[in-house]
Amino acid sequence: MVSARRGVSGDDCLRAAFPADSLHGLTEAVAALEQAHPSAAVPVLVASLNPYHWRSSRSAVAGLREQGRAALRAAPAVAGWLRLSVDHGVAAGQEDGTNDALYRLSRLRAELDEADPVAPPAALERVRRFFDEVFQPYLLTLLVPPVRYWQRGIVGYLEALNGDLETVATALHGFAVALREHTWGSGTNSDWDEYTHSETLALIGKLGPHLDRLRVECDWLAHPAAEPPVQPGVAPTADSPSLPEQSVAWAQQELAAPSVSRRLTACRLLRLLGSHAQPAVPALRAMLAQLDGAAPAAVAELREEALLTLREIEPMPGPAIPLSVVDAAAPGTDADQAPAPAVDHVSTEAGDRLLALASEDTDSSVRTAALHAIADAGAPIAGALAVALRAAAADDPQERAAAARLLAMLVLCGMKVRP
Repeated sequence: MVSARRGVSGDDCLRAAFPADSLHGLTEAVAALEQAHPSAAVPVLVASLNPYHWRSSRSAVAGLREQGRAALRAAPAVAGWLRLSVDHGVAAGQEDGTNDALYRLSRLRAELDEADPVAPPAALERVRRFFDEVFQPYLLTLLVPPVRYWQRGIVGYLEALNGDLETVATALHGFAVALREHTWGSGTNSDWDEYTHSETLALIGKLGPHLDRLRVECDWLAHPAAEPPVQPGVAPTADSPSLPEQSVAWAQQELAAPSVSRRLTACRLLRLLGSHAQPAVPALRAMLAQLDGAAPAAVAELREEALLTLREIEPMPGPAIPLSVVDAAAPGTDADQAPAPAVDHVSTEAGDRLLALASEDTDSSVRTAALHAIADAGAPIAGALAVALRAAAADDPQERAAAARLLAMLVLCGMKVRP
């Protein structure tokens, strides 16, 4: 027994707690994180995790709080230790420590989503998938009566809305029903039962709009929107399309994407393009017609954004005004003065470096920051159009949004680029 207790510690907790086929590539990912964020303390703390030695293990988990991102490599081991400890049975004096460990794991999972210029993105993604596809489903199996204090830690962990939200919702619904039947019917409705029940119901309410959105997006994927009619008077030209034309074409494609966030990004880009975006009016109207059949709460923001965009870019009928009248300036105004010379605030070397980061860096958060930096410069950089158009097709919604902002900046600067 003594040798067995000594053997299940550290990273061995992970392998003892979860099936081997769910851990492929995780050991290498943990090693990559450890190399990216070396620490003198974390290996000692991880080695002290043992489900048979509660006090020292709890101190080890608490010690990770001070280790910053170096603690990320310990997250899978802590998850394994927690499962072994819970499955072995949580004693009355261990409930606070179990709750604290769940909170620490929720913080580590949140840190996996934060920008990390050092750790390999593939390693972060592999650890995220372990938590969302392996550890979280295990936690859902623990949401059964009788109510235990540390179950509130599970509800708190789930508040981040990671993983399969429909599976989370199903588990929470079952837990809420069981709480009512077990506590209300048996007369054991203590304050802790009420707290757990209330927090479970609050999380179900928080999940509602996300589930509605997911169902709408699944319906869009199964039933794509019809192609909008070509706007009269807009004929394709033999020349290469200008920057506004390329931006509008991209936005029109995104308006039919099976994603609320991608459609929102397209609407905001079209609004920034102003009159250049008028060819997208039919696509906007087609999308609005499709939204009529969706759950109102799931697409309320998108419908509002689409209507606002339509009002701003749709041509309004009115008397024609000669261009000379619009462009004419009253005598004595600033138009009589010579225009101030343009000042380029971005050096060639810095611009090239920004373009390289925006197009070649392996971390999407770095590419996103570089796209924003190019847009913030306020002056076009040669090659920015190609980088922005490539980023507009990225998987990361933040990167696509940054690309939309850069495209809008290039249009507003009056840049006409030919490939």
